[in-house]
Amino acid sequence: MRTLTQHEYEVFKLRYGNAVKRALVSLGPTRVQQGGRAFKELQRHGWVNCFLALCFGDAGVLADVAGFQGGSFHNNFRYKVEMLLGLDQEETQAVISLYDHAPHVLADLCEEYLEQNVVKQPPEEITQPFGSWLDKRGFPASLKG
Repeated sequence: MRTLTQHEYEVFKLRYGNAVKRALVSLGPTRVQQGGRAFKELQRHGWVNCFLALCFGDAGVLADVAGFQGGSFHNNFRYKVEMLLGLDQEETQAVISLYDHAPHVLADLCEEYLEQNVVKQPPEEITQPFGSWLDKRGFPASLKG
């Protein structure tokens, strides 16, 4: 995936930012921190260990509970994800879009949210802020071509 320009970054943030902010409030600080583990490795395009999956619990749990059959993304599965996480369709789509196309924008929104909603006991797995997991130009150096 190519690096976004500053303009593209701002467009993604403007287009999806409000819905993502509502989603983060619905998820709460603890789940947002849990989901942040997805930015560490940028395991993308999979319901086993994406941001929303890790907000729900350990890798693979959301896919199992919601009955993901692999391969295609069915509306029934998406509805179950929304119900399990307490999100509406617009919030879910905004998070998915940013995670798939501009994960650094989502990581920055998560970091801003967490700065305002500090969790007193962060999960042990999270040892760095989201922004430090991502190169400010987009991806960890290990994923750059």
